[in-house]
Amino acid sequence: MKELDEKLLKNLPDDIKIILKNSKAQNEDEANSINQFGEVNFFDVSFNSLFKDPDYLRRFYRDFAEREVTADCIEVVTLKTRESFKTQISNDLGFYVKHGDDEGDEFIVLVEAQSTWNPNMPFRFLEYITATYGNYIDDHHYDKYGYPQFYLPRPRFCMIYSGPGKENREKMMKFASMYGRKITPAAEDLNFGIHVLGTDESSTIAGQYVGFSGLAADLRTKCHNGVECVEALKKACAEKGYDIMVQFICKNETKMVDAMELSIKSREIFHDYLKDERQKAAEEAVEKAAPGL
Repeated sequence: MKELDEKLLKNLPDDIKIILKNSKAQNEDEANSINQFGEVNFFDVSFNSLFKDPDYLRRFYRDFAEREVTADCIEVVTLKTRESFKTQISNDLGFYVKHGDDEGDEFIVLVEAQSTWNPNMPFRFLEYITATYGNYIDDHHYDKYGYPQFYLPRPRFCMIYSGPGKENREKMMKFASMYGRKITPAAEDLNFGIHVLGTDESSTIAGQYVGFSGLAADLRTKCHNGVECVEALKKACAEKGYDIMVQFICKNETKMVDAMELSIKSREIFHDYLKDERQKAAEEAVEKAAPGL
C-alpha cells in the first residue's frame, strides 16, 4: 500500500486522513470513499480556484446572463464561506450581482458543478437559496418578523454538468418535477428553473470547464503522477482551444499538481485494496475447498 505525502494530507478532513494514513481501507465502502474523494477533490479544487478569480467569475456571468458587469458589482456569497449560517449545508458557488442601472436589477446566482446526474438538484437549490436569503437578511439587518417590508434580489440557478450523456440531458430542470408525475402544479405553486450547462465548447468559460473536466477524468487513469498529468492536461486543453483553462492551469499549477497527485494516489490505494480483497477471497475459497491442507 502506498502512503500519501504529509503535504497532500495537510488540509483533508480527519476521517479521510485516518483512512489514507493507514494506507488500507477496512471495508469496501471506505475504499470507494477513498477513490471518490480523490476524484471529487481535484474537481472541487479546480472549480473553486477558477471561480474565485474575479476575472473568470465576470467572464462566466457575461456568458450566462449576456450582460457585462464591473468587478465591484459582484460579491461572492458561497454558503460554505458564510459564518452567519450555522448548519452543514454548503454549495459550490454563489454570488450577488448588482447592475446599478435604471432597472435596478439585482441577482443572486447559485451555481453547482456536477459530474454525475442528480435529478434532485432542484430541492438542493431550494435549500441553497433559502440559506443564502437568510444570510442576505442578516447582513442587511432586516426584520423578518415585522415592518417595514424588505425586498430580495431575484435568484438565478445554474448547474454545470460535466458527466456522461451531456448531449441528451435536459437544458432546464424544473422544481415542479419534485411534486411527482401525478401532480400538476398550478402556475402559482412554487416552481423555478435551473439552467443546465453541459456543452464542452471553447466559446464560454463554462463550456471550457466541462471539456477540461472530461480531459482530466480521462488523463487521471493514464498518468503516473500529478506533474505528468497536469502537463498532459495543459497540452490537451491547448489542442482543444480551451485558452482560459490553459491560462488557469498555468496560474494554479502547483495547486493542480497537488490535487491531481491526491486523485491518482487515492485511485492506486483503491485498486490495491481491491487486489488484496480478491487475493484474500481466492485464498479463502481454496481453504474451503480443501480444509486443512
